[in-house]
Amino acid sequence: MGPQRLRDLFRVSDLIDEEDVSFAENWIAVFSNGAGDYVAVDAKVEESGGLIWWHEEPKAPEFGVDIFEVMNAWMAIFLEDTKTRDELIAKFH
Repeated sequence: MGPQRLRDLFRVSDLIDEEDVSFAENWIAVFSNGAGDYVAVDAKVEESGGLIWWHEEPKAPEFGVDIFEVMNAWMAIFLEDTKTRDELIAKFH
């Protein structure tokens, strides 16, 4: 879950179990939701926005998304029930 480290960036086409993955060969995964789905950018299209690649529908990504908006939403879902440090410490006093 979270942003990919620069050394761990990969092409979404590496995740697709199809014979022809040319449709996804320029999509670079930049953020994972931890459940197999990724926010990606198209390395060949300038200013196209991002895309969400859904692992259950590999040939039907959601195009034109604001990658930062999606990353914020996914992080908010992940952190929804997170307690602050002070709340955790207070439980032990």
